[in-house]
Amino acid sequence: SFELVVRQAPEGPVGSAVRVALQQDELLVCDIRLAHGQTQLLNAHIDLGRRQAFIFAEGDAVAVEAGTWSVLQPLLATVQSSLDEVDAELTDHFSGAARRHPASAIDFTPHAFLAAVTVQAALVELLDKLLTTAAGDPGSKRVGADAAPGTPHALGPGTVDSQLSQLLAWLNAHVGAITGAHNASAIAALPHAHITSTNVQAQLQEIVADLESTLPSLGTAQVGSGAIAGSPYTLASGTARSQLSSLLASLNTHVGSGDHDTRYWRRTETVNNADTVDGQHASAFALAGHDHDARYMRRVYLQSDVFAAGQSRVMTTLEDRPDLVTVSYNYLSSGVPQATTYIRGALTADIRAWVTKQSAGGDKDYQITVQNLSSSELYINVAAYRVGT
Repeated sequence: SFELVVRQAPEGPVGSAVRVALQQDELLVCDIRLAHGQTQLLNAHIDLGRRQAFIFAEGDAVAVEAGTWSVLQPLLATVQSSLDEVDAELTDHFSGAARRHPASAIDFTPHAFLAAVTVQAALVELLDKLLTTAAGDPGSKRVGADAAPGTPHALGPGTVDSQLSQLLAWLNAHVGAITGAHNASAIAALPHAHITSTNVQAQLQEIVADLESTLPSLGTAQVGSGAIAGSPYTLASGTARSQLSSLLASLNTHVGSGDHDTRYWRRTETVNNADTVDGQHASAFALAGHDHDARYMRRVYLQSDVFAAGQSRVMTTLEDRPDLVTVSYNYLSSGVPQATTYIRGALTADIRAWVTKQSAGGDKDYQITVQNLSSSELYINVAAYRVGT
């Protein structure tokens, strides 16, 4: 719609009067010249010399200056193109495809444990406080949890932190309980090997019963044993029963093999008079009849004597080199050996014993020497052994 406005210029002489100034927001239709006292308006009085044109144009026919715009970038510098650009921007914004508000530009009213005042800051604060593992102030303390019924324990309403703490306390009390733990019969167990029961209590009872059994298929037959090396006999890996059977067979074979001949005493034999056994003197009998043969070690020397502190003494000289020399000692009390003989005692390292080969006249003799390096007077026992006769 349009409004018709009539403006009057100041009066002036004919031909030199000042016309009405053009208005920026108005369009001039015409100038009218009227003389004083004139009551009729004729065509001659209408001046169209300054008339401004009325133009009704399409939006794409009206130009715009978009060079300084910050957001809109129309394809063409026209009103229509600019309006299209505005519509596209609003569509992208409303649909979220583009021109979304940054979270930091959206206000947030502080709530609960969040003190931030923008959505972005509130989200960061929320995540930080949920993820924290700080002692006494963990994230789980900020997550609620409703009540959880159960038997024998139930959880009241609270937070995840409080319920986890309660669960941990119950679990530790249960695991560390000396009494009141699970009944063995309440713990399931899968059958295995020859054990067929399906709970711990029954399986343990079955295992004990099988181990105590004297049946050939149970007891030692259900106990494994690794291989055992030895000479002349060895034991192959198997069960305790198979190894015991092997030992029994080896022992019976040994006893019946004649390894021990009639020169050795049997437990059922007795000696009434050593001088007349088999018509021989005891000394001959002991040497000829009852020593083990050359496969066994026998004692060839035994002597005990008092050694002063630091004293060294040749104990004996043997015709054959001994295979083993043993030394032990007793402490003395008023010159009398005490009852305890120390095979390996506190002063064992202070007693030296050695064998020296003596070559004289073509014969070889072996001299046994003992020395007391301790600071105590000792009663020292010396024994020598040799394999063979």
